[in-house]
Amino acid sequence: MNIRIKLILAIGIATIVLNVFYSIVVTQQGKTLWMSHYRDMLSERLDYTAVLVNLFFGRIENNLVSLSKDSDIIAGLTDSNYQKKDIITQKLDQFKNIVVTVESVGIHTTKDGRCIVVFGDESAQNLVGQDFSDRDYCKGILESKKPYISTVFTSKVTGNPAVGLAVPVQNDKGEMVGYIVGIVKLQDLRGYLWDLQNDESISVLFDRNNLPIVHTFDKEEDYQKYQEELLQLHEKGNEGFFETPTYLYGYKTVQNMVIVIGEPSKNIRAFLLQINQLIIPLNLASAGPLLLVAFIIIGTVTQRLERLTAIAKNISQDQKDAAVDPSLQKSSDEVGVLSRTVAGMVESIRQSQENLEKKVEERTHDLEKLNSYMTDRELKMIEMKKEIEQLKQS
Repeated sequence: MNIRIKLILAIGIATIVLNVFYSIVVTQQGKTLWMSHYRDMLSERLDYTAVLVNLFFGRIENNLVSLSKDSDIIAGLTDSNYQKKDIITQKLDQFKNIVVTVESVGIHTTKDGRCIVVFGDESAQNLVGQDFSDRDYCKGILESKKPYISTVFTSKVTGNPAVGLAVPVQNDKGEMVGYIVGIVKLQDLRGYLWDLQNDESISVLFDRNNLPIVHTFDKEEDYQKYQEELLQLHEKGNEGFFETPTYLYGYKTVQNMVIVIGEPSKNIRAFLLQINQLIIPLNLASAGPLLLVAFIIIGTVTQRLERLTAIAKNISQDQKDAAVDPSLQKSSDEVGVLSRTVAGMVESIRQSQENLEKKVEERTHDLEKLNSYMTDRELKMIEMKKEIEQLKQS
């Protein structure tokens, strides 16, 4: 087989193998990079969601703090007869109309370490006098004496899941005499979370007891379907990522609540598949131009090698005019080195031949002289013999 064909085949096979290997490496690296991209994307959305949750509860808290400083409310809690009931009820209704993310608002006294409802807006009048000491927000604010967000419970006003945001009320001595609690509309928070997410992704907000405050699944049974894998995050720290066959999850803790955002794994796999389908054919297609370049380069090299082969053949046939083309010797590559080496060998052989011919000529001349000398001697011997014979006869 022609060396040119052998080289092209070898380079072609090597090119295809390298391209396949490169495709595999790029694919794996691409997967790592795109997974990193999706994690960065989830991190950004987690940060946005954390800001939204802080703003959502922060706005309610700020308004409740302002309400807790109202002189009528402070006086109402310090007056055991609660003579300001109508005024306070009116103010609570006004508050609920302004802060629409609160479904009801009530004021609790904290005498004897118990939380008893003493005032409420119109929707919560039936709760006045009830004891809510078992509520998480009662226990939390009695212990911290600071604004407190409760775990999830069922609202006695609407019957819907809700959380309570409690803010202490202090008298002029700085003592906590009670607190105001706003029952938060989780459906509004769900709408805000829904607006932040992408198609098919999900958002879940857990309370400190790992109960879902709100989620963006279309149906409750959809949440129940993924509840077990979602609860895995509570064993993994305050923030991070974890992957399941269905979702890539990112989670972050904010105000004792855990925000979880899930990106469907099928979307990630489909995107990576598209990358693979693009990269591998492109790499294989690049083999054609590479082979063309290899063919051109090999052609120029083999042409010069073929010329050197012809010169070597001429030398072997003892052609006197055999010589290496000077243009081959000018190259700085291996062919140029080989050409100069062959030229040196040709010159060395030529000089050896010339020296040999000269010696042969000298030896021939010596032999001719010797032969002439020997011939003259023979002739002389013959003449001497003749003279001796003549002398004997005389």
